[in-house]
Amino acid sequence: MFEAWVSTFGQLIAGIAPTEQSARQLIPMLFVFVVLFCGVLQPYSYIPEFWHFVHFASPFTWLIGYVSLPFQLLISHIILHA
Repeated sequence: MFEAWVSTFGQLIAGIAPTEQSARQLIPMLFVFVVLFCGVLQPYSYIPEFWHFVHFASPFTWLIGYVSLPFQLLISHIILHA
């Protein structure tokens, strides 16, 4: 799923940008936008209510959630059995 999103993101930038140089300038700006609203750098509760849809639309939200799941389970297991 993440690979499909990345290729779609790349095609979106290619479709918006008139030249290759402008696409290179758009990539960091759009990437930062996606990372800021994924819930890692800024918790969901601090995101303005209007932008909540971006939190769920960002693939980084789901990627970070699945990557950190084993650690969350381990911590909860340690807390419960401590």
